Amino acid sequence: MESFFWQVNDDYIKSLNMLSKKLRFAQVDPLLNASKALKDIKQELERLRKKALSKVSAYVIGIFSSMRKPGTNIQILQQNLLQKYR
Repeated sequence: MESFFWQVNDDYIKSLNMLSKKLRFAQVDPLLNASKALKDIKQELERLRKKALSKVSAYVIGIFSSMRKPGTNIQILQQNLLQKYR
């Protein structure tokens, strides 16, 4: 398999879920929005969000580019990779 497949695994998905919860909490909680602590970590949360999006994007693009290769069994690729992360 190509190098982009190792980047998105079950541990990475768990980390994405934790980051998503933290981002939602930071956006929804009005007391937190007014705090100095959020101002300190807001840039870091945004950097992590952008990094996660770029990795997931590269992963999905890699899957679709592998589908374009001749001789690719698309049904197996769909079953093994795409349906796993629905």
